[in-house]
Amino acid sequence: MFRAWFFQQLATTNGVRDWTGFDRTLAAARRHGFRVIATLIDQWGDCGASTTPGYGYKTDTWYRSGYMQPDPIGTTSYLGWAGEVATRYRDDPTILAWQLVNEAEVKTAQNGPCAADAAQVLKTFAGNASGVIRGTDPNHLISLGTIGTGQCGAQGAEYSDVHSLENIDLCEYHDYSPNEAMPGDIYNGLQVRINQCNALDKPLFVGESGIRPMDVGGTLGARARAFQAKFERQFEAGVVGELVWAWDKNGSLTDNYDIGPGDPALGVISGTTSLMGIESFAISNDGRRLALSAERNGVEGLYLADRDGTNAVFLAADSHPLRPYFTPNDDAKSHPHCPETAPKWSPSDQMLRAARSARFVLSTYPAPRRWTRRFSTAIQTWPPRTPRSPRTAPRSSLEPSVFLGRLIRRSRASPRLAEFPLS
Repeated sequence: MFRAWFFQQLATTNGVRDWTGFDRTLAAARRHGFRVIATLIDQWGDCGASTTPGYGYKTDTWYRSGYMQPDPIGTTSYLGWAGEVATRYRDDPTILAWQLVNEAEVKTAQNGPCAADAAQVLKTFAGNASGVIRGTDPNHLISLGTIGTGQCGAQGAEYSDVHSLENIDLCEYHDYSPNEAMPGDIYNGLQVRINQCNALDKPLFVGESGIRPMDVGGTLGARARAFQAKFERQFEAGVVGELVWAWDKNGSLTDNYDIGPGDPALGVISGTTSLMGIESFAISNDGRRLALSAERNGVEGLYLADRDGTNAVFLAADSHPLRPYFTPNDDAKSHPHCPETAPKWSPSDQMLRAARSARFVLSTYPAPRRWTRRFSTAIQTWPPRTPRSPRTAPRSSLEPSVFLGRLIRRSRASPRLAEFPLS
């Protein structure tokens, strides 16, 4: 899924409507299996603001009446455009949702204060615009498009009020905090927004998540690990989706938010639950959870999962092999393997694609027996054998619902992969 600017000026050439760009965008999305959130206008006036008078930042005047006036570049008002574009694409399943505004807020000026009646002005605008779209397109979701961190018109309880509108289906939050997995305060923080939207029975997605590598260690790999930790925590808290800011075909830099070809963050974005290589694990004292030393989408560290391997949650990053364990209180912990005996782990050689049901792949090594002996009451493992003759269980005895992996030998050089009974 990705967001795309469906601004009126981008579909207008010399005063004539031109759908070529939007049609091409949706066709490309279909070919690659993507869905699109189509944003209808920008709060900040980008894409035309610098050259067109009156086409910059949207003040409270625009939210009161300007959106019903003729567009400076287009052929109709914003409200007319919303109905026109929704009518054209109402039967296109590539569209996931219409977004009324990118980062809507109601201020008297860009550097000015909130309008005194900002909340009511924003709610009236959102009700009118979403009503026009719903009247012509009953098939797609509608998002207002707020930042969510306390902007004018959607502060505190105002956020819940404006999103309670009948035709607003989605809640949104933008997160540019590099080190906080759950950013914000007790009034406008992400957890507050999740709770408000849960009460409305509406899903919340993070429409922009941005991290500059320079803010988290200075490398692209460090940024990927920061994204992984952030996404794991936010999904656990109730966020339903993440959109990363922003793609740049010219490549990634350490001093901005852009993500380009070959960036390790792409592995995180492509699927936070689809790829996991597990080095070792422990079962909790109550038998209900697993502590996993693993790599998921290029991020190594400690993970916590349910006993059947589902609902894996990232706990801590580490670039070294770890031995997971549970404290007497069943808190998942880990400490490094003995460096003199620890085998070198090569995640890129060991990762296998796991099923979406999270039947993760586990790997074992011809390591000292004492490693597994210490977990003898918690796990069952296949004794190390030579790579030429791995010990396997009869295929007929495997029960997928109670096994985490499958005993496979990939090559003579690679570590053996073992299946561990979990019941």
